[in-house]
Amino acid sequence: MIKKEDIRGAFWKLDRDVKFNRKETQQWGEYLTKAVYKELVKRIKKEIEREEGKTPKGETIPHLIKDRKIEDLFIRDHDLTHIYDDDLGSPLRYAYYSEDPEVLQMGIDMCVFKNRTLSNEEKKEHFKDTEMYLRGKLTGAQEYINYFIAKATEEKAKKEDYNLIVERYALQAIDLLEHHKKFNAALEVAERFLSPKDVTRCDLLMKVDKTQGMRMLLDHYKKTNNVLNYAFALAEQQGKTRT
Repeated sequence: MIKKEDIRGAFWKLDRDVKFNRKETQQWGEYLTKAVYKELVKRIKKEIEREEGKTPKGETIPHLIKDRKIEDLFIRDHDLTHIYDDDLGSPLRYAYYSEDPEVLQMGIDMCVFKNRTLSNEEKKEHFKDTEMYLRGKLTGAQEYINYFIAKATEEKAKKEDYNLIVERYALQAIDLLEHHKKFNAALEVAERFLSPKDVTRCDLLMKVDKTQGMRMLLDHYKKTNNVLNYAFALAEQQGKTRT
């Protein structure tokens, strides 16, 4: 069991010192994310017991915080607030890229917890965005994809040309659609919000129409003077044509 004071160091070591491949790093990151979740549950239960005089039932964050006014309950536990306000980014990052439904749900739960305890609106929006992405990845429900499309639409209305905020929300919607194999819908979002120069459009088109996508990709590399990638793509196209 990883103790609370070791979690920050464990994530730091994993991200910087330990030489794993990407898959192994993700697996260890998910292990640490589960450790963070278990520790947070334990400390929530301890604080509730101190407040209410008895040990609460439940082993998940939603069950523990339901019908409780935790906004004030945890403000007194500076240690808990400090650790998980500073370090929640690491476990959520591994939850974000996880394919494990259990880890995705843990990420959702931690976002919900933080939004109940935060007063900073900008931070709350960040955790809300992460929660909606994880819910979309877990369930594939259209409402979560629409959440990011609506945000991209709102940001695009503020500024007509392409910008990083619009791109970020659009790419989150595209990622969710791709994850659930909805490539045509993903391509529609890309064409609506991303710059014609964005290679994401080429990649999506390749999944919808391989021939047309390859032509678009070659044209993209040619226009951007990316000689090496152009050569590789051309060789791939010619090799498949001969086959």
